Amino acid sequence: MARGSFGAHNALQRALYKRLTSLKPTHTLLSLVAECRCRIFDWRHHIDTCGFVGLADLTVRGENAEHGAAYQPTHPKFVFDILGDLGIDYRKYAFIDIGSGKGRTLFVAAEYPFEKIIGVEFAEELHNIALRNARNFRSRTQKCQDIECVLMDASQYAFPPLPTVFFMFNPFRPPVLIPVLRKLNQSLIQVPRDVILIYVGAFHAHLIESETKMRQVQEGPHHKMFRFTLD
Repeated sequence: MARGSFGAHNALQRALYKRLTSLKPTHTLLSLVAECRCRIFDWRHHIDTCGFVGLADLTVRGENAEHGAAYQPTHPKFVFDILGDLGIDYRKYAFIDIGSGKGRTLFVAAEYPFEKIIGVEFAEELHNIALRNARNFRSRTQKCQDIECVLMDASQYAFPPLPTVFFMFNPFRPPVLIPVLRKLNQSLIQVPRDVILIYVGAFHAHLIESETKMRQVQEGPHHKMFRFTLD
């Protein structure tokens, strides 16, 4: 845990205790185990990515705060499992997390040899934590050193013309998602390339195929995966 964040850490512990005591015993145990594993991941890598943060507590870049979602990190094992099963030559792909928060997914992705890793976040406080995490991150098995954190409304982000693995954990509602998808689709028209989109908490998944040329290739309990290929 980073220095200066012990108060926030204690507040998170109290919030976690409140959530756990409201759950059934089995759910309580599973939630506690998952939370412990996440905190061990942070401790092992000298970062701070745990904890729920509501939008009301954040300073947002751009005019789309009302369409955003609260920060809730993805479990590292879940991301490891998905990325490890892509069957791609990671060295030829960028990894971009849209709504990257404190950066946890970026640091999991760094365990794979992506060409570069980019996190796009519109909340200044989360972005600043991600920057600090990027400086502090330590891993003996890290395979990608090029990690960039961008403070920007995702609808304004210009996608690099590279084969890319995109990751989204339900970062925003359709008023933002649609222009993001249209911008991505225009980028694919201009520079056709292999693109994979991993959409976790895929509440608006139908928009992917209606707004882009990507098609669904995989579905799990918590995510859907879409792809645009040159084949």
